[in-house]
Amino acid sequence: MVGMISSMSAFDDDDAVTGAIAGAKSRKQVLERLGVTAATSNYQRLTRAAERVGATLPPLGRNFAPRPSSGALADEVHLRKLVASGLDLNGILAAVSLAQTPSNRHRLAGKLADLGLTAMRARPWKHNTTDNLTRLTGVPADRLFKAKKHTNATGDMAELAVAACLRRLGATVSFPFGYACRYDLIADFAGDLFRVQVKSGHLSKGCVSANTKSSNTNRPSRRYEVCDVDAIVVYCPALGSIYWVPTADLNGATILYLRVDEPANGQRASIRSAFDYYIGQV
Repeated sequence: MVGMISSMSAFDDDDAVTGAIAGAKSRKQVLERLGVTAATSNYQRLTRAAERVGATLPPLGRNFAPRPSSGALADEVHLRKLVASGLDLNGILAAVSLAQTPSNRHRLAGKLADLGLTAMRARPWKHNTTDNLTRLTGVPADRLFKAKKHTNATGDMAELAVAACLRRLGATVSFPFGYACRYDLIADFAGDLFRVQVKSGHLSKGCVSANTKSSNTNRPSRRYEVCDVDAIVVYCPALGSIYWVPTADLNGATILYLRVDEPANGQRASIRSAFDYYIGQV
């Protein structure tokens, strides 16, 4: 069934929604008044709830009319010093006592872009999971690599990651029997069913990209349409992130691009932000 994920009870109370919006200076403040977290899905639910009660939400503060910064990111002089010291985004967040979450990284990157600054890229930890697994299980590395290179390994890992993320968000996940359907799994949110096609995303040049065409060798390749699936859900192994993209948002594109890093030239128009579709981490 095509639709949106069911709202939480906080968004079903018209009086509570109206009262939370009244006098609020930001949408985050509205969510705090409702007692829910400032997650992307809750911002979407808040927008629908506001439309239902006929209330006007505070501006988003994006694109060409940014809302003045407040709190930890308000001190521009301090931010300039932190960037000049060579810290990456995570290091700057730690220095201003903010959690190292995707939402905060996007907020910080946007603030730095407004100031004409660019932080260093994060330095990933160096580790060798194969050596650890060999040591802990006794399975030789060559056998582990053989299993990893199986033709279905990438798709299997993506489906399991998406299923785990959706289950943590409260969905009941079902897998179809057979290969005749166009979707990989069904996400059931309290009775609202969504046909999900899972794709593995590739991180390159600040974007997560994924193919939006079928890859079944038994039939011609074609784009996924609204009649086939309700959403393309992308798992990016490099980031461990999950992105839910409604099929209607693809607009006929054969390759989906989700921008993770701020563009070097500061462009924001015609950019599909990964943050707008982010639903969780695995």
